[in-house]
Amino acid sequence: MAHAITPAQLSELTGRAPAEIESLALVGMSLSDISAVGCCHALRKLSVDSNRLASLGGVEELPELHALSAQHNELGALEVMRGLPKLATLNLSHNRLTTLGTALREATALKALLVTDNALRRLDLHLLKPLRELNTVVASRNQISEVSGAEKLPSLRKLSLSNNELRALGPLPSSLQELRLAHNRIAALPQALSACARLALLDVGSNLLASLEQLAPLTDLERLRNLTLRGNPLCDAVGSSYRLAVKRRLARLRLLDGAALGVDGGAGANRKIRFGADDTPSAPSPKQPLVEQPLVERAPARGAACLLYTSPSPRDGLL
Repeated sequence: MAHAITPAQLSELTGRAPAEIESLALVGMSLSDISAVGCCHALRKLSVDSNRLASLGGVEELPELHALSAQHNELGALEVMRGLPKLATLNLSHNRLTTLGTALREATALKALLVTDNALRRLDLHLLKPLRELNTVVASRNQISEVSGAEKLPSLRKLSLSNNELRALGPLPSSLQELRLAHNRIAALPQALSACARLALLDVGSNLLASLEQLAPLTDLERLRNLTLRGNPLCDAVGSSYRLAVKRRLARLRLLDGAALGVDGGAGANRKIRFGADDTPSAPSPKQPLVEQPLVERAPARGAACLLYTSPSPRDGLL
């Protein structure tokens, strides 16, 4: 039997008429039906994390919705997301999605898409071409072996594909500033990286890179400051001169494997590096926990419902 929430319950939980609710969290309530939220026409932020949802029916009635989080549910497929002209951030992590298809093509205001820890095997980013403002895609911890169409996203600045099955990567947009590919099966850096003139952070830790010559696509990237290579065969192959050898090839680099590079390639003296949540370098573990910030902070206790909602900060690069 479907466990649904009713308009009357929404009023009881929030102390407001449904039409007046602007922010709502229905977290850990074992819900399988949230169609009643469709009467909350002023709703801007909605979290329905940690429920039993196989459908997001009801959200299409929310023209003011800016941010939607539906993590830890049972979503196996997406309906076409119509009626959401202002949706900017969508977090569908920890579900059962096998494809994105064309479901998001009409969410043309979308800026950040998070689909971590699903069952995606392909990422067809060309299907998101109508999303001209999309600047962040986080698809870590899937089984993705093929990515196509990234170059079709002119605003894309952050792309995270860590903990997948990638062996290669196709063309990339020149707008890209942050690329995370740790814990894949990449044996050679894609030549497409040489066109990413704005790239500042690259994490290719724990892959199959075997020699320093494979860093050639990075040579002319004047803005590249933060590089992670730890966990690749080349680190052991070069031996104790590893850091100096990388510094000689990439003279503008400031951080290597999370540590500051001194003039001689060693760690900068007396210098501590503070990492934000998205700056933690990859470790050589088989499956690294994701470090990307979720759409909402730690979920309330199971069964709780509240109005508190935290959207991504500018530091997270999601907005």
